[in-house]
Amino acid sequence: SHTIIELLNQNNEVLSIDNYLNSYEKVYHDIKEIVNSKFQYEAVDLLDKNSLLKVFEKFRPEAVFHFSGLKSVE
Repeated sequence: SHTIIELLNQNNEVLSIDNYLNSYEKVYHDIKEIVNSKFQYEAVDLLDKNSLLKVFEKFRPEAVFHFSGLKSVE
């Protein structure tokens, strides 16, 4: 399996979806600086089916990785 960084290094488009329940948008800005790559992110709750479908219609993903959990990683 590929890690997100490997996907970015292979010039794949990466979209992250987060509801920010246990995180902050600033984290994504920091990650973009660390990996020196432009990936996109959307504030969507996976339990909000309509919003999730809109994101999938907009971005048309070829693959989905689901990393779930309400855990703080600093």
